[in-house]
Amino acid sequence: MPPQPPASRPPEHYLTTLQVAARLQVAPGTVRRMARDGLLREYRLGHRTIRYRAEDVDAAMAPGNTEPDAESEDLSEVVHRVAERIRRG
Repeated sequence: MPPQPPASRPPEHYLTTLQVAARLQVAPGTVRRMARDGLLREYRLGHRTIRYRAEDVDAAMAPGNTEPDAESEDLSEVVHRVAERIRRG
């Protein structure tokens, strides 16, 4: 009987900043701010290449998602707060 390959996890699907922005219907700069603020985890592949796990993006959109340091703030409130901060400069 031939040897069986080790059980492996399903392959993870990674998205670019533009793909995440399209999925969330926001600007690419908003995606970068969300990563900077800890709402999305980014994966650096080299000096300039950044990717986001599709699973992380979907989880960020789940109802009841909270900011890491917040107890009851959902993603829409965070996006609104970030947009206000951008408008103020």
